[in-house]
Amino acid sequence: MLVRIIFIPLFFIFLLSGLPTHAAETKIAQPFKKAAPIKKQPIKIQRPVPVKKPVAKKPTASDQQSASRTSAAGTYRCWSYNVSGGGSGNCRLFAPLVLKKDGTYSLSSEKGIFTISGDSLTLSESKIRGIGKLIADTQIRFEYDYNKWHHVLTYLKQ
Repeated sequence: MLVRIIFIPLFFIFLLSGLPTHAAETKIAQPFKKAAPIKKQPIKIQRPVPVKKPVAKKPTASDQQSASRTSAAGTYRCWSYNVSGGGSGNCRLFAPLVLKKDGTYSLSSEKGIFTISGDSLTLSESKIRGIGKLIADTQIRFEYDYNKWHHVLTYLKQ
């Protein structure tokens, strides 16, 4: 029984390894044929491709204009209204001034483009107000004369 346990696994190992198990399967080994000589080819060295570094462009006036538009964008409500020093008028029902990031604005039915230069704000379609002044990024003050009266109108950012 012990012989049978050892012989059967050894037989399968020979069978799987491709070694001859019977004398009839044995063949005389043929000498190896000489292989063709290997052709030597020159080695090509690839040089690294230079990578262009992005050049930081200097900020232009339009970039600065865009940055100031973004910081000024928002909705402004009338905070105070003064006519020729006669005291503050009630302006809580005035239409809000809405400045958008794309450079457009709306004030009641008036729509147009606003531009910012330093601390000055210009509304393209405004016929009365003229140039406004940005105060600490939270207020816009318009001072203008209308019908021989001096008006001061201050908007506060919401």
